[in-house]
Amino acid sequence: AISCGGRFSGFDFADERGQDRGVPVLSFVWKRVVHDRAWDQSPQEFAAPAAMGDWLYVGSHGGVFFSLDAKDGRERWQKRLGPISARAVVDHGYVYVGSDDGSLYALDTRTGAIKWEYKTKGAIVAAPVIAGDTIVFANDDDHVFALDVDTGKWRWQYERDRPEEFTARGHAGVLVAGESVYSGFADGHLVALSKSVGNVLWVRSLAKTATRFVDVDTTPTLHDGVLYASSTAGGLWALASERYILAGG
Repeated sequence: AISCGGRFSGFDFADERGQDRGVPVLSFVWKRVVHDRAWDQSPQEFAAPAAMGDWLYVGSHGGVFFSLDAKDGRERWQKRLGPISARAVVDHGYVYVGSDDGSLYALDTRTGAIKWEYKTKGAIVAAPVIAGDTIVFANDDDHVFALDVDTGKWRWQYERDRPEEFTARGHAGVLVAGESVYSGFADGHLVALSKSVGNVLWVRSLAKTATRFVDVDTTPTLHDGVLYASSTAGGLWALASERYILAGG
């Protein structure tokens, strides 16, 4: 099911009650359905598009990964990889994307040909990060992996035991800053790892006194030397000097 359209200067902007929201500042350019959800009870698409030049790269719950023209939505190529919730990353002629089936793929941006595939046992729901000749990513089985970006060869991995009780849906991605890799885990901990070999630099619990639903599912952010992260139960935290808490929510 594909729906495309041209430019409409008179595109009507109105809320759910039909009330005018004022002068429109955006005009409709095009639309493309990447997966027909007409018969789904709870339709959701989590994959965000990645852009490089005139092209967009986006996955779908239906299992097809697309390369589209950013100007009109025209399909350049498609590749069936399995359901995808993660955003892709484009770098030096290749697009890297993780699947809900647990595989990380490197595809040629021009043709969609698979350069390499690395299989894991947990869904990859966040975008990988490329740092020099290394690509780093996390899956929802609480594993962080580092691979050679050119070959997909394993370099190191880090893992934590998942809580036995129910956990929140989703998983943190990774932040790479300098020689450190940061990620959150379902047991409520934020971890800093060495980018080169995966050694643990430090571990910090963000769960406070909670014992259930303590997941750190948001990807950490670094700003002006302060690391920000949040947990389901513990709120928002700011950490400085990679060791000491400045503020806790």
